[in-house]
Amino acid sequence: MGERVFPVPDGVPLTTAALAEPLGVGMQAVNQADVAPDDKVAVFRVRTRRLMAIATLIDRGIHEVVAVDLSPQRLALAEGLGAQAALDPNNVDVWDELARIHGTAPFMFGPTPATDAFIEASGADQVIGDVLQHGRVGGRLSVVALHYRPIPTNFLMLLMKQFTIRGSMEYPPGSRTPSSCSSGATFPH
Repeated sequence: MGERVFPVPDGVPLTTAALAEPLGVGMQAVNQADVAPDDKVAVFRVRTRRLMAIATLIDRGIHEVVAVDLSPQRLALAEGLGAQAALDPNNVDVWDELARIHGTAPFMFGPTPATDAFIEASGADQVIGDVLQHGRVGGRLSVVALHYRPIPTNFLMLLMKQFTIRGSMEYPPGSRTPSSCSSGATFPH
């Protein structure tokens, strides 16, 4: 049918098939964050695709996941999917809370939250700078949000922390072939 249009298999309700695209985007954001089962992860903004990133993290055995959003409804959905905490930056200092929840890691200018990976889906320019400023040595950032303007970046922090930043767009490689998640549901791989 083409590279981006695929038939819905018989027996799969359209309401389930409609989740394939946001799930693929969420899965790719997690892939680009290069997470492992013992990692601690923060997801900034949790709309549909990033909720699917949280579902992917939980499905892959990563349970120390913190959702950050301004919407109480979306934060409740993130917790319902298994996020260990949900933070509204209007009500708490996100970085203090991440240090409290994930613990701290040493850095020459003082401890940082021990969060291993961040998924940036807010589109707010300051989040990338905040992650570099407050993230741990060896941290990773997967940027899935669209940023249309240049963003000032502190490359000294990037270098000193040996931080990795990766973009995430579309779907995991090979997503044309369905595979099974550990939950038994079939989704794109």
